[in-house]
Amino acid sequence: MILAGFLLSSVFGGFFDWNKAQAEKTLESEIAELVAQVKMLKIQLASLKNGGFVFARNLALGDEGSDVRELQILLNSDIFTRVSLLGPGSPGQETTFFGPATVSAVKRFQNKYAGEILRPNNLILPTGFVGISTRNKLNSLALERTNVLPPQQIEPILPTEDPISSFFMEDPNEFSVAMISSYSGLPGSSVTIYGSGFEADNTVNLGNTHALSGLNSSNSSISFKIPENIPPGRYDISVSNSKGRSETTVFFIVASPVSVLPVISQISPSTGFYGTEITIFGSNFTSTGNEIRSSYGVISNLSSLDGQTLKLKVEPFPETPVVRSPSDTSQGVEWDIDFYVVNDNGIGKESGVFTLKI
Repeated sequence: MILAGFLLSSVFGGFFDWNKAQAEKTLESEIAELVAQVKMLKIQLASLKNGGFVFARNLALGDEGSDVRELQILLNSDIFTRVSLLGPGSPGQETTFFGPATVSAVKRFQNKYAGEILRPNNLILPTGFVGISTRNKLNSLALERTNVLPPQQIEPILPTEDPISSFFMEDPNEFSVAMISSYSGLPGSSVTIYGSGFEADNTVNLGNTHALSGLNSSNSSISFKIPENIPPGRYDISVSNSKGRSETTVFFIVASPVSVLPVISQISPSTGFYGTEITIFGSNFTSTGNEIRSSYGVISNLSSLDGQTLKLKVEPFPETPVVRSPSDTSQGVEWDIDFYVVNDNGIGKESGVFTLKI
């Protein structure tokens, strides 16, 4: 009862001190975090009962430990997420160091299970950081292997002819929208959305003002054209069918014929430590409402007085001490972070890169 009271107090405390919209957003975030933690504990308990390995801590570039080796072993069981083909990190030569090759493998893992890892955290790009959502999926897979197959029978999963669609075939009963083939375009543009739980008869909703009905699907993808008469702007895309309406959405920016996509020409400084303030130089930034989609998350509501510069601090995963290493304790590890600009003109096709020293 004490724990339940504490949780209720944490979630609902101060509700009436906030405005309704902010309160609902905060509640949804906290509840989602609690649900993820409960799911993690259930998986860990089941795995421990079956003698399996549990990923119990977050992992990032530069970390060391036996859990890093277990991570590499699991990643190497799938050819799509293999750490290395030869030498350190390859099957049978897994190491205890979380280096750049492991980061790359984790990114491929996060892309493969984007519907469970990236989309719930409002991410477009994989991070390479093993946080709670990534650990949930790792522990779930580790438990499946413990219960179903002895290690010697685990076969690598080969890429299919349609690798993107195959990523969302894990649970056909799940109903979600996870990815979209393009995040911006003109009216009439052809796009494909990917997810789970689609049916033979679906309706694609563009916000609450436009809907396309009677769209067929192979369960994991729906292709359609953006309506010709839709006004320019940003739209959250969801899917409706006999299961209801998907709780998750992806965004699409309908550009006007005169819109010019934002462009990043330079990031200065181009390298530095945690907390470095950077300036993104480019063109076609809007005066307000610019959004940065990065390798570690979303930075919203950035302003640009001149339409050519954006300023922000690089502060990924503040809860992870190894990422916040100051210059005098640097481990000599570097992480290339991609930045994309999104605004009413569309989403930039090219990223800018900042190298974080850890």
